[in-house]
Amino acid sequence: MAITKHTLEEQRDSLAKFLPSGCLLAAKDVPDTTFFKLIQGIAKEFVRMECAAVELQEQHNPANTTVFIEAWEASLGIPDDCFDTRGTLDERRLNIIVKFALMNVQTRQDFIDLAALYGFDIDFQMMTDRGAKVFPLTFPITFQIADPLDINFVVFVRFLNATAPQAAGFPFTFPIIFANAGLNIVQCLFEKLKPVDVKLVFEFLGTPKPVFPFTFPIIFAPGPFDVDC
Repeated sequence: MAITKHTLEEQRDSLAKFLPSGCLLAAKDVPDTTFFKLIQGIAKEFVRMECAAVELQEQHNPANTTVFIEAWEASLGIPDDCFDTRGTLDERRLNIIVKFALMNVQTRQDFIDLAALYGFDIDFQMMTDRGAKVFPLTFPITFQIADPLDINFVVFVRFLNATAPQAAGFPFTFPIIFANAGLNIVQCLFEKLKPVDVKLVFEFLGTPKPVFPFTFPIIFAPGPFDVDC
């Protein structure tokens, strides 16, 4: 239930109405009297407490919290293998909400919605969707008896609006595509949430938006401390 803020005047009038009418307490409605000021002073404390309650209500929501951001992260076990605490405040809030959402991720659409939280449009393909065939076979046929625990169902996770980041280190291949923190999180979560007998293959079908190459010659803008010698 949302808490509604009230003004000082509303709080003072509300307190005064709880007092009985009559000559003894008539000063409750007379400005500048001692009794009026007493009620107004109590009303100020009610306003302060109400504001604190509203702030607590807002801060308790992980989508808005600033004061309790570290407490939320600690309660959910962040940092962990997929999440860290080095991002912006908005990114950390999103990570908290996603960590909650992971408790109910089960269906294909759940995985799609999870990726969408980080701005990614994805779909899935099974090996059979790609026209994998058993026949024709090449003779002689040799069958192998495999351990059932080694059998994997391959699922292709296709990022329709993301490009594959380059591995860190030189030499770089131009244009350079830098890693996206959200992409790393989504891949990590998918690996944790998938069934044990499923192998995920990530594909990136987006159009590259490189930072490089620069156009030469590179002209840097002068900073405020540059001296023209």
